[in-house]
Amino acid sequence: MPLLIDENWLNAINSALVEAHSTTGKPNNPAEPTDQVELVVSGTKGGKVATRWSLENAWLHSVRVALPDEEPATLTMPIKAAELQSLLAGELDPAVAFMRGDLKPEGPTGSLLEFLAALNRPETKAALALFSAGSGAGLSGDLDS
Repeated sequence: MPLLIDENWLNAINSALVEAHSTTGKPNNPAEPTDQVELVVSGTKGGKVATRWSLENAWLHSVRVALPDEEPATLTMPIKAAELQSLLAGELDPAVAFMRGDLKPEGPTGSLLEFLAALNRPETKAALALFSAGSGAGLSGDLDS
């Protein structure tokens, strides 16, 4: 079954992020995120899905579906559903994926580094690990590539 990115999946990730932030004392809803990263995920059950990842000083705060009419993201990156699933499961280091050419960002290098740092935070890894293959909402079975 392919990766399903739906409202339940996004709500579950955001709830896990809120829980992770509560253990650190870091507020989860910044007034103004410093960066918006748009991951355009291909190979999902619904075809291509653009997701918006909000960051503030290398902290991931929320993930949502990108809206068609909104301002462009600071950084845009196409990614296959299988690669996203591996990133969420902690099986693929985002820095290694970038160096191998699996991640091809369009935007400022500083925004990419902030995104990579946010994904490598222990709190973020713990929250996202809940969505590894077969254990999280919307992530199970085989993926379309």
